[in-house]
Amino acid sequence: MATFYKILVTVKSVNGKCDAGLKVGDTFEIIGPKLIQGGICIPALGAIYPYVNAMKYGEPYFLEGKEVHESCCPDPKNPVIFEISRVKMDEDRPTSG
Repeated sequence: MATFYKILVTVKSVNGKCDAGLKVGDTFEIIGPKLIQGGICIPALGAIYPYVNAMKYGEPYFLEGKEVHESCCPDPKNPVIFEISRVKMDEDRPTSG
């Protein structure tokens, strides 16, 4: 049976000014298919999603056993660095409804 995780994403640094208004310390959370708390722009979400998805379902090879990963948004002039971490969920599988 697979292990499922809640994903926590925190803004670690902003070089310049983020067009979406993100600031250091901003956080958001993803449970199952839902963005539960906070907000992020679509290009940044697209850039971090492969890591979010791997961490969400406990993919062991891609992350080499790491519980925390850093990733960057695609804005070359004002990059935002995100820390992505995971917390094991109590139930077997998150619900989508």
